[in-house]
Amino acid sequence: MSIAGHELNYLTIEGSKIPTRFLQVHRQIEVGTDGYDEGAKILYNFFKKQLQPFLTDELSPVGRKIIDACLSGASVEEYNDVLPINYQYSFLAVKEIEEGVNGH
Repeated sequence: MSIAGHELNYLTIEGSKIPTRFLQVHRQIEVGTDGYDEGAKILYNFFKKQLQPFLTDELSPVGRKIIDACLSGASVEEYNDVLPINYQYSFLAVKEIEEGVNGH
């Protein structure tokens, strides 16, 4: 399930390395793949209920695409089509996404 998106292979904060088991929850002995998948289902059902009130006329087009993607069970690749990310430590602003930066 793609609701959590990408996972990090490594993370260093102020010189301290964060262990992979904290970045990739399915690797925790207490969770495992089955626990991770069940948790993803719980999160997905929670978001399906909570996102409905935000589908208003005032919602930005990008916001609507994000919510529609979630409600339809979109894959990580489909989310990337909505929110293209430059993986060089920076993220695009909504304005840049709406203007079609990076040819998307």
